[in-house]
Order: sequence, then C-alpha cells, then structure tokens
Amino acid sequence: MRALLLQLLALIRQDERVAKGGIHRDRSEVHEPCGLQAAAPGGADDLRCGNLVSPKQRAYGGCLRLPAFAEVPLSRAVIQFVTRWITCAGRIRMTNQGDTISNLARAIDLAALGLAFVLAASSLILFVPQSGVRIFAVVCLALSAASYVISFAYFRPSAEQRNFRVFGSWSVLLLLAGLVWSLPLSWSPAALGMIALSAIVLGVRTKCMMLELHGLVFLVVAAMISRSPEYAYRELAGSSPVRPDLSIFLVSAFALLCYAAGKERAGEAWKQQVLHVIPALLAAFALAALLVHGLLALAARVIPLDVFHLAFARTLTICVVAMAFAFGGARWNRLEMKRIAYGALALMAAKIALEDLRHGRMEFIAGSIFLFAVTLIAVPRLARIAPKIRSAMGADITLTKKA
Repeated sequence: MRALLLQLLALIRQDERVAKGGIHRDRSEVHEPCGLQAAAPGGADDLRCGNLVSPKQRAYGGCLRLPAFAEVPLSRAVIQFVTRWITCAGRIRMTNQGDTISNLARAIDLAALGLAFVLAASSLILFVPQSGVRIFAVVCLALSAASYVISFAYFRPSAEQRNFRVFGSWSVLLLLAGLVWSLPLSWSPAALGMIALSAIVLGVRTKCMMLELHGLVFLVVAAMISRSPEYAYRELAGSSPVRPDLSIFLVSAFALLCYAAGKERAGEAWKQQVLHVIPALLAAFALAALLVHGLLALAARVIPLDVFHLAFARTLTICVVAMAFAFGGARWNRLEMKRIAYGALALMAAKIALEDLRHGRMEFIAGSIFLFAVTLIAVPRLARIAPKIRSAMGADITLTKKA
C-alpha cells in the first residue's frame, strides 16, 4: 500500500511539472512538444507535432492535448485564454489529488505508528511483567516531554499547524499513559487535577487553545478515575447514596478552579465554549451531590429518613444550585453558568415527574412543586437583577473614590 501511494505521488508530481510548463515555456524537463503547436496553421506538417493531432495519439502522461481534428486557425488571444484556463484547471486538479493522497498517506503512517507503539508496549508488559510497566511509564513520560518541547519550540511558531496538533495529541496521550501506569490509583486524580489546572492557566496566558483542551482531557480523566460522575448520579438520582471519597472532593475543587481560570470571551466559537461548559458541569454536579449528602447527614440527626425525604432534599438542592448559578452567571458574566441554571430547571421538572410524584407523600410533593415554581420565577429575574447590582456596586465604588 505504501509503495503504491509513493508511485501515485511520483506520477502526480510529474503531472504538476507538466502543468507548470504552461504555454510558450521551456518544456525541456519533460521532453514533450506543446500540443497547441500542432493546432496552429502548418503544425500538422511538423514531424514533431504531427502525432499529436493524428487519430492514433500517443498516451503521453501529462501532455496537453486538443481534440483530434486537423488544423484550426485560432487567434492568439483565444489560444492564450483557453490554454491558460486548461492549464490552471489541470494544476488545481492535480494539486487537489496530491493533497488527498498525501493526507491519506499521512493518516496511514500515523495509524501504523500508533499500532507499532501499542504492540511494543504490550510486548514489553507481557514479556517483562516485573519491570515492564515501570519502563513503559518512564518511556511514555520521556516521549511526552520531548513531544511537548518539539511541538511548542518548532511547530507552533511555524505555519505547520497540522504537525503542531499531531505532536500535541501524541504528547497528551503519552503523558496520560505515563501517569496512569506510574502512579497509584489513589494518587492519580489529584495529580491529573493539578496538571489540568496548570495546563488551563498556561493555555489562557499564552492564548493556546490546545493547552486548554489538554487540561480539559486531564480533568475528565481525573473525574473518571475518581468516579465523580457515578457519585453524583447516586446522590441526585440513585436509590442508595454513598459516602464521598477524598478524591471526589479534590476533583470537584479542581473542576471549580479550572472553570474559574478559563476566561470567556464574547463571540467565542462552539469549540471554545465546550472548554468552559464541561468544567462547569463537573463542578455543578459535584457541588449538588455534596450538598445533598450534607443535607441528608444533617437531617438524619433529627428525624429518621425515608424515600420522600430524600426526594425533597434533592429538589431543594437543585433549586438552590439553579438560583446560585443564575445569579453567579449574571454577576460575573459567565454564560455557561446561566445555561446550567436553565438546564437545572429542566432537570428539576423531570425529577418531580419521575421521582417525587411516584415515591413522595402529598405534603412533600406540594413542597417540591412549590420550590419548582419559585425557581422557575426566580432564575430569569436573578439573571436580570444581577447586572443592576453590579452597576450599583460600581457606582458606589466610584462615589467612594471621589469622596
């Protein structure tokens, strides 16, 4: 396959050289007469050009031909216009074909490189089980550091942004593999959270979206290792809430810090908005789950808990989180917090229909519906009131300075 692709690329380069020859240029490189000379008056009598207009034309690769009829007297302007249009079209077509085959060859090379790396790592771990994992982790960390240095020192300043993205992708994958295989499982969430926060802060300062994306990848992997989404689901929708581990607190704190470190700008593309939405979602779900756990722990000291108590506590927590995020999003100009607040309203409506109405008692069902109505009214109003409060605070500060 590789040899076939190389042959195709060689043929395309030869065609590009022919197309670049154009009209009235030196064609000594390809050693072929120009097909337009045969179409000129008297060109068919020339032995060098007669075969180009004969019914049995030779299949020379890349030769620019006209239809196989006899001499056609054309003006110089028409000839130049038509032939230059054909030449440019052929050059564009050949360039596009070359780019397609070149991209395909690069993709095959990257896939082969990845497969070779996986096979080498598997062989090392299988045949050297005692120290193979450590050697593999050290090699991954060293290759990741080298890839980061190469990508930022050589490829980012140049115009080869594709190479910058490829080396960046290899860097983050190698760093993840090295950290996961070298650190204990209980240490991985904290280490990945710190690396995620560092990457996002550095990406914001250097205006490098790829570093922010790497920080987001580290944060999501840390959340998966600590089982933070599973814990949030059990606390907000499951039947048996569990006690949170220390790693869940750490990942929640790092998610909140990562979201605070990211700076939102007006008119961002959807890719940049995703970099802010995911940390905000992780922080919101973790915060809601921890609030539910704390509220139930306090209520358990006073009354024996039942299913309807759990349902009402969850509704109250979602109500508080929605209003807090609506106010905070308007107060600090955070669009993602407003979106999460409105998403919490939809979640609360579904929760009341699926949980409260099925397992609750009448007084607790009425309380949940009342909380939903209050939240439904309060969230839009908080989003409008907060800018007024911010402007009022700024006016008070200005008056204080003048006084």
